[in-house]
Amino acid sequence: MNNRIKEFKKEDIISNLISVIFTTYDKRIFYSDICEKTSKFIKLEEKFYSKYPEYYKSDNNFIVNGNEINRFKTMEENKIKNSDFIILLIRQN
Repeated sequence: MNNRIKEFKKEDIISNLISVIFTTYDKRIFYSDICEKTSKFIKLEEKFYSKYPEYYKSDNNFIVNGNEINRFKTMEENKIKNSDFIILLIRQN
């Protein structure tokens, strides 16, 4: 019985995961990461900046399927789905 409960928990966790790909219009970056659908985008953004710290101080926006991502909303609230490309837009000052 206990093993069956563990299997359900694993399945629930796995079904809640999505993979996304960060890129730029010039295709300099291709970075894939996995997160939970219910996690806030800002957590994923922080992981991105730890991998690419040179973009941290830029004035950036992230776009998915033509829509700007709100960093304080969840992946689901931003309508980010498995295998979506997230495009980094670097604003020029």
